[in-house]
Amino acid sequence: HLSDFLGSLGMGRYSQTLEWCSNRVSKIEGLGAEPWTVEEKDHKWLITKNGGEPKILDYLEMEKWLANYCQLKIKVYRGEGLLDKDLRPFAKAFFNDGKSAQISILDKDTYQINEMAFQSAEMAAAVADLKKLLALPDDHR
Repeated sequence: HLSDFLGSLGMGRYSQTLEWCSNRVSKIEGLGAEPWTVEEKDHKWLITKNGGEPKILDYLEMEKWLANYCQLKIKVYRGEGLLDKDLRPFAKAFFNDGKSAQISILDKDTYQINEMAFQSAEMAAAVADLKKLLALPDDHR
């Protein structure tokens, strides 16, 4: 518990837990060159790619993704090279409480959600699993 406490104060290289979902996710929009939207409607998760027709996603798989990845183990990024990294917006999540969270990829293990930059193997898995679940190309940004 001491390491979590010190990490929350920004001291040292301690791991923290980031709960980035402020409330229930209602929609996620892809911010890359090929737009996509995942939205919950009438107890179904639907995906729309490139403005096409919505398709039904496996409801349980989407719910599992949210349950697994709305809380992440992270290491807050304090490296001086942060500004040199290429910020690539990946997706924006919208919540039932009206808030949102923009997810960006800085490099293979460094991410940013809104203004917080961090390193996280769990976030890497979250992005990879979401791409697989939504059948997005692996190089999708």
